[in-house]
Amino acid sequence: MEGFYSPSALLKAQHDYREIAEAIYRSKISFGIAALSDTYDNELMWTHYADQYRGICVQYYAERMFNQLPPNCTLARIGYVNQPTRISTAFDRSFDEAALRILSQKKSSWAYEREWRVLGPVGEVRMTGLEPVVRGVYLGARIRPGHKQRILRAFEGTNVDVWSMTIDGYDHFWDRIQDAEWRKRKARKKKAAKKKSSSTKAKKRK
Repeated sequence: MEGFYSPSALLKAQHDYREIAEAIYRSKISFGIAALSDTYDNELMWTHYADQYRGICVQYYAERMFNQLPPNCTLARIGYVNQPTRISTAFDRSFDEAALRILSQKKSSWAYEREWRVLGPVGEVRMTGLEPVVRGVYLGARIRPGHKQRILRAFEGTNVDVWSMTIDGYDHFWDRIQDAEWRKRKARKKKAAKKKSSSTKAKKRK
């Protein structure tokens, strides 16, 4: 449950409280929400939000993404509480601030989600920079083979790792099944350096 708030007694006593409440409501529904999490390995998340392990989890470079958000977007870490957010007279004319406060908290029973939110205008939001923000893609254990192949093809030759999940009892295990290009370049350089070192040693022995 979310989007609820508890108006203070002083706020409810305002002669124009109905108009204030209506303005807060309009502000709330004017915000679009992109819901993120700081965990990729929670079984409830895979069950609830990834079609019973048939879906995917996209990993982002958090700092890059934050730095490239447009000015009209806000990144908020969700606070988990046992009572609806308290809204006092301090917010009776700051309707957007009240809405952001309300939309940045959820009931404590949802704490396992470890949620972060990007809050901004409803509709498409364009990043302000050019740095890629996708870091990896995690495939659920029950993903359809056709979907898996499409994802592998889509990210081939990019700087995005692709991981595949297997389940053993209560545990998730991850295998990196497609390396990001930067990782491949690093491996090639390491291999070349090792080869050069071996060649130098062989020359010295002669």
